[in-house]
Amino acid sequence: MFVLDASLTLAWAFNEEETESAKAALAQVLDHVVMAPSVWPLEIANAVVVATRHGRFVESEVPDFIAMISGLDVEVDERAHLAAFDDILRLAQEHGLSSYDAAYLELALRLDAPLATLDAGLARAARGAGVELFLRD
Repeated sequence: MFVLDASLTLAWAFNEEETESAKAALAQVLDHVVMAPSVWPLEIANAVVVATRHGRFVESEVPDFIAMISGLDVEVDERAHLAAFDDILRLAQEHGLSSYDAAYLELALRLDAPLATLDAGLARAARGAGVELFLRD
């Protein structure tokens, strides 16, 4: 099992951001239980909107990317809102994270699962909190 964040998911959409580790993680989705906090689909949707506005996505490419993401076996944990004002807020403050990134960290801590991220700040916070990283570049 591992916790998947939006930065890694989005790397699969943008060739210039896709590393060998990101490609390997996509293959691992098929062999692992993959979890994400409830903010994950919202972050993906927002990134698609912004990327389309800035020309990184051609609007005709969006359905294929969304179909690919929707076809992944990612279990979205709907309990982030229950921890928003305590554990997530505390983690965000302690590690200098956004509340969105802290939701990934909180889930990894709660599940005692590795975190798959390409976000350097979130990776640093995860290591500081004792969370194993799923990817190592």
